[in-house]
Amino acid sequence: GLRMPYCDKAQEILQKRFVEEQAQRKADGRELMTEKQLREERAYRKEESGRPCLPVGILRCYPPDWSEDLPEHEWTTRPEDLPIERWMQLGRCRCPRGTA
Repeated sequence: GLRMPYCDKAQEILQKRFVEEQAQRKADGRELMTEKQLREERAYRKEESGRPCLPVGILRCYPPDWSEDLPEHEWTTRPEDLPIERWMQLGRCRCPRGTA
């Protein structure tokens, strides 16, 4: 599927000490910390996901007639059609590597 820019550049990772604490609680048969408790304790940190930010193109979709699975669509612009500066101005969608 398509990913919008900046939606997934960083992901939340549970800090090591909280991973270990949850594992210990599980081993001891104690109740695990809830998601709310973990957030209150600031147990997560953001980490770059390392995905490339490269343009794939501009895809124009037309309103569906509901008889097809996918709406009618066409590529109007490909990566090589615009300089990188223009892509940065436009914003971009990207596909997972190997699917475009």
